[in-house]
Amino acid sequence: MELISVIVPVYNVEKYLDECVNSILDQTYSNIEILLIDDGSTDNSPNICDFYEKQDNRVRVIHQQNGGLSLARNIGIEKSQGDFIVFVDSDDYISTDMLEVMINEMKKNIESTSILMCNFVKVDSYGNVIKKNNYNLEKEIIDKVSAIDRLIVSKDINYIVAWGKLYKKEVFDEIRFPLNKQNEDEFVMHKVYFNCDSIICLDKCFYKYRIRDNSIMNSKFSIKQFNKLEALYDRVNFCKKHNLIDLMNKAQQMYIAYFIDFYIKGMETLTIKKSIIRRKKIYLIKQIFYILKNKYINNREKIIIFLFAINYKLYLCVSKYLAKGRKS
Repeated sequence: MELISVIVPVYNVEKYLDECVNSILDQTYSNIEILLIDDGSTDNSPNICDFYEKQDNRVRVIHQQNGGLSLARNIGIEKSQGDFIVFVDSDDYISTDMLEVMINEMKKNIESTSILMCNFVKVDSYGNVIKKNNYNLEKEIIDKVSAIDRLIVSKDINYIVAWGKLYKKEVFDEIRFPLNKQNEDEFVMHKVYFNCDSIICLDKCFYKYRIRDNSIMNSKFSIKQFNKLEALYDRVNFCKKHNLIDLMNKAQQMYIAYFIDFYIKGMETLTIKKSIIRRKKIYLIKQIFYILKNKYINNREKIIIFLFAINYKLYLCVSKYLAKGRKS
């Protein structure tokens, strides 16, 4: 039986950690190791981790000073001994047959497939199902270009996040998560897919993604969200480097749309220094000539984007006028 390494970064999740770890220990597929990476937790999480290490020899605990989710995952990758890797966030949990089904499906195409992803459901703080993912996966096998295309265009969280997937460990031989960044998955998933010949998609909702009030995805706008903008810009450059021209143009369009939204929210948010937001604007201005050549952006949008780059207030006036025209 192939060994699967389940990497669980842990930080101040004493309320949810038992459910998470037990859902992994109770897997119908038993040949696993669980790496609990305690990232400098200040609550009872370290003691809970140590308890499970004493109870089950498949559990290994690594305590470290707080360095963030990316560092915890990277340490897990480096310390893992399995042929396959799975990431589970410590406030989430998984179905008991998840690993068995996923490894068996992977074996059917073991020579050509390096990643298998499953669907997920959202649950609240008490584990009650809120709703299924809005973008339900179909059972299929896709190539790496299609995976990157869906990552860019569909906004389906299945393709964006690192969790909910079974990876061959070799996929991460030269890839690590970026340190001190939010939206860390957006920096790496296009690179991960590019390392694969094909990706298996399953329609089963094995992963339980917990929605918490203080989670990053639910947090209010802040300057830290510039990290996502950096990730989208990195995506554009990655596609350009590998001559994926159609994907580069699509990635650029997504980058532009997010940039404009980021800039407007930043200018409207009093808690952020407007001078910081203005300095970030240089990222868009540098790309004006690339934007004008992007076949995925129509002429009207190009004019509006150009106005945005040279005069923010003029851009708002034109945008409001066009929006009013569409309503009438």
